[in-house]
Amino acid sequence: MKTIVLWQKPDGEIYYRIVGSNNYRVGDLNSYDHKVIFVIPGLYEWQPKIPIRNRVIRKCISFLHKLEK
Repeated sequence: MKTIVLWQKPDGEIYYRIVGSNNYRVGDLNSYDHKVIFVIPGLYEWQPKIPIRNRVIRKCISFLHKLEK
């Protein structure tokens, strides 16, 4: 399970990272003095695995359709 963490730099810029642990709390500072401003736990990365054979077939069909036009 992954977690999205929003960070704020000392100059006010905000960025995010997807991390593998849930050990972050709002208000924590990292070694670069960036502050955690929001934590979204429970992000699942589910992606169906499509067999290579099916991907190749789809690409070939797509290519043939483009040639037909």
